[in-house]
Amino acid sequence: MNKYLLLIFLLLYHTSFAQKGITYYFKAKGAEKNNNISKAIQFLDSAINIDNSNKTYLFEKAVILYKSKQYRKTKNILFLLSTKKYYPANLYLAKIYALEKNPDSSIYFLKKYLSYHRKIPRNKIRLDSDLALISNTPQWHKLWKQKWYSSSDIKLQEAEFYLENENYIPAFEITNALINKNKKNYKAYFLKGKIFMKLQNPKNAIKNFTKAIKIYPSYYLYYNWRSEAYQQIKKYKKAINDIEKSLRLNPYQIELYPKIALLYSYTRQYDKAIFYIEKYLKFFPTDLNSSFLAAQIYFENGDYLKTIKLLNKIYDKYEPKAKLYFLRGKAYLYSNEYGLAIYDLSQALDLNPKLTEAYVYKGLCYYKQKKIDKACAQWHKAIEHKQYMANKYYYQNCEEYEKKLTH
Repeated sequence: MNKYLLLIFLLLYHTSFAQKGITYYFKAKGAEKNNNISKAIQFLDSAINIDNSNKTYLFEKAVILYKSKQYRKTKNILFLLSTKKYYPANLYLAKIYALEKNPDSSIYFLKKYLSYHRKIPRNKIRLDSDLALISNTPQWHKLWKQKWYSSSDIKLQEAEFYLENENYIPAFEITNALINKNKKNYKAYFLKGKIFMKLQNPKNAIKNFTKAIKIYPSYYLYYNWRSEAYQQIKKYKKAINDIEKSLRLNPYQIELYPKIALLYSYTRQYDKAIFYIEKYLKFFPTDLNSSFLAAQIYFENGDYLKTIKLLNKIYDKYEPKAKLYFLRGKAYLYSNEYGLAIYDLSQALDLNPKLTEAYVYKGLCYYKQKKIDKACAQWHKAIEHKQYMANKYYYQNCEEYEKKLTH
């Protein structure tokens, strides 16, 4: 029994320790977004102190140092990662040695990178601004005489180029030919799914993403794309399942938190939605779009005071203002602040006359103030603008107003 208790204790301790590390990582990402590089490095050092073998923490620090042109410090970390067979580190080492005009070392690490199965497309390497510094050397020309990409990969890169340029027919032709040649070509299925997404055909995109996942189920990005497709056809539970799977495969994707918060709100699981959006805003408090999303979730959950407080907080910087006035106006209405609600809803209409749903809520405000004719006038405008949710209010309360209109 004691052995089992010890195992449980160690498991909980390890989980808690790991969670502290990832919290520092998220803090670093937030600091980096605010261009506070020294703070980002400080947070990453704290994460690394907790788990000095974590390749994600080490690589993130290396990339930040690289962007800050602190190449000596960057190389020390990248060397360590390279010895641990973390292949993306080799590309950055190649770039740094190119900047230092050391083609032999640059090519050495570029070869190591090119042996990686998930490398970036050939043209992106050949057009890289850092590596361009060695592109006229004999070592560079010799490197590209070797075959680093399979014929299938080269074809996929060609199809990707066509997709980026919205030339869909040749992109389809290439992916179909690759699939006909090899029914287990998961990269071709994935790219075909992306083409269908571009063509706004999420159902066929899902079919192809699913085929890619069945063949190669451990790549988190495939689930992200399929989740987006499920969201487009309003299969929100399946979209949530895919995001959760992706986060299990790669828990460092904090950028997915607003997306999963939105999906949970669609399924009215507001506790989970609030958990994810508040956790995201803890690390990215200046993200205005996510703050507005949080306000929408608070509103849908019936917490109108929180909605108003958050919208007031972002008022000066958030655009478009019409959306903010509209949401805050509704929150004021349900907080029984009818004068403030009418002002905000009027502002929303002034800034965006297409927000005709505001007439419905202005009508409710006047109705609550017992100004029935004014309420009916607003509902009548709403109906004229095809906001038919106003019908029930109008026909239940505006018989006398309707008589005035017809006489």
